[in-house]
Amino acid sequence: MAKRTTVRKEFIDYDARRKPRTKRSCVRCQKDLDSGKPVRRVYVTRDMEAVHPDDLGHYLRSECDFGWLLIGNDCACILGMEWTLPEISP
Repeated sequence: MAKRTTVRKEFIDYDARRKPRTKRSCVRCQKDLDSGKPVRRVYVTRDMEAVHPDDLGHYLRSECDFGWLLIGNDCACILGMEWTLPEISP
């Protein structure tokens, strides 16, 4: 019998504004992120759940998922830093 792998997900309790002011904003609080400061990124499903980075290989991605989004450091601490990865420099 094949071993079943559980994918860990955590709901992002977000506080979204109608429209963020810039294209570089936090997925959780929608505040603008300073382009000079390092932030984190998180993989977000269509249900606004973060997928644990260690489980992405087992997660069946959907075209409806939001994908990798930026999250500010304060919000990443609230979610749990283990759910995020460092931002990839452009």
